[in-house]
Amino acid sequence: MLESNLNFWSHSCSADSYVDKTKRTGCFSSESTVRLENGAVLRVDHLKISDRVQVMMQDGTIGYSEVIMFADYLPNIPKVSHILIETENPVRKVTMTPSHIIFTRGDSLGSKLIAKQASMVSAGEFLLISIDAKRLVPSRVANVSVVEKTGMIAPVTMEGNIIVDGVLSSCYARIDDHRSAHLAFAPMRIAYNYGFRAWNKTFSAIQQGMHWYPKLLIQINNALGIHKLSWEGLLSCIATATSKVGEIWREKEFSCWKFVSVWKKILLCTSVLLCMSL
Repeated sequence: MLESNLNFWSHSCSADSYVDKTKRTGCFSSESTVRLENGAVLRVDHLKISDRVQVMMQDGTIGYSEVIMFADYLPNIPKVSHILIETENPVRKVTMTPSHIIFTRGDSLGSKLIAKQASMVSAGEFLLISIDAKRLVPSRVANVSVVEKTGMIAPVTMEGNIIVDGVLSSCYARIDDHRSAHLAFAPMRIAYNYGFRAWNKTFSAIQQGMHWYPKLLIQINNALGIHKLSWEGLLSCIATATSKVGEIWREKEFSCWKFVSVWKKILLCTSVLLCMSL
């Protein structure tokens, strides 16, 4: 297992000093590739919003899903530290920044998929590999190392996962819970469904750098002090804030700023929970 000095919630998706200062999300390199529905293999820096790329569907089969946004888009940033994961039988190589989520199994016999950050993957675990663009099979991890690549690009699909360089990966990063991350992005899927098809030009532009929505989620997380975005963490935060309101009330400390501060925290938590429940 790779040791890392990164704090993925307060730092970046890579060990590069430039990235640490800008607090980026998890990403793939510009030369990483995906397969389109028409069979073409395309570099991720050539992807567009609305392109249909290869993913794993909810029933575990291979399908195709639209790219609805890019959580981060810096195709030309040089010397970004990526995790290189190499598998055997079949042989595949995939690179992604340390905090990006990838799915692993403990064996090749159909054990439960586990979502973990790329820096936590160990030799001997199994990844799911696309074969002939028709099925996913387990492949044993032979080696994990750190390399430098150009670019940080994070396409997000409707399904929340994506097959990059033939390997099944999450679209999310900086969090250990793929399900919570996918739920947190529900508002963007709704916006795409109701906005892109009506106002194509508005939604088709790709921003340079981090998208405003993951920026907002990170700001909420930092404001609330939640180190693991999950139902339990958010509910705990709401309970703590509500308890504090009770304390202020009992002590008859009715200063306006105290109530504003505490209720702001409660509203932020509740807003995220509502988004995650959509």
